[in-house]
Amino acid sequence: MSTPLKKAKQWYQRRVRVSIHDEVRFMVPDSHQYEAALALQLSNLLTRAFFATQLGIHDLPNSVAFFSGVDIDRSLRKSVEDECVTPSNPLGLSVSYGISPGKELDVFQLIAERSVLERR
Repeated sequence: MSTPLKKAKQWYQRRVRVSIHDEVRFMVPDSHQYEAALALQLSNLLTRAFFATQLGIHDLPNSVAFFSGVDIDRSLRKSVEDECVTPSNPLGLSVSYGISPGKELDVFQLIAERSVLERR
């Protein structure tokens, strides 16, 4: 059985790794990747809703309320599909290091993924 305290302790295992301008990068265990991505979406919703309400705006379209997508990846790269081919890495990440492309999921895909995982 999972208690709120146990869940809070599990959450503290996550770490902010990089925060630059409009990007925030977290490292989380694979088993919690969808929870963390959904938490980022929900935190954006709450932040936007707070400021919109302060301005007298009481309705947010999905395109404002949620990020267009949250990247889930094993590598810090600009895009989840980027192979990061460079002079020192001419074959890219997948060939040189066996790192497959990541995925970018919108809020609806994240909810669907969480639902599938909860049924298992």
